[in-house]
Amino acid sequence: MCTAAANQIVQILRDYSAHFSITSAPYMLSYATYISATIHVRIVAQKGRGSNSFQCLLLCRDVLRQHLRLYAAAGKAMANLDKLVAHLGIVITEGDEVGTEVIDPADDLPAQESISAPNISNASEQTIDIGSPQLNWGLSDLDLEAIAQSFRLDGELQYLMHPVGI
Repeated sequence: MCTAAANQIVQILRDYSAHFSITSAPYMLSYATYISATIHVRIVAQKGRGSNSFQCLLLCRDVLRQHLRLYAAAGKAMANLDKLVAHLGIVITEGDEVGTEVIDPADDLPAQESISAPNISNASEQTIDIGSPQLNWGLSDLDLEAIAQSFRLDGELQYLMHPVGI
């Protein structure tokens, strides 16, 4: 579920920047970008730099960098994100650039799974089956326990889990 939400935030960023200047984005979009980045960084720690999540992480970092002029909290978010990246052993170099290709969250999914938009017209009639593939989007080959453990940081990095403030 978190992976799907993080991917949706990245898609919102792409859609927003296609129609508006990302440097004029509201604060909530900046905060959502930070949250998405913290999820993607944990996925990159497992899947590596070749994963779709690495491109998503680069995009989130780029957006936060552009928000530095707008919001002081974006600077704090970048600093926190960079500390988390270092803590998880991920290397991001100056040569790493956000790809121009459209990021498809389904790229990291096994072939038999696909993402489809929910039917909102009869959403009240729908029930969620615990074994539903929708609950496993992008999660089938992730070690969820390791990701959960990464949220339980030592005291030195505990501040990473608190909102960056305004």
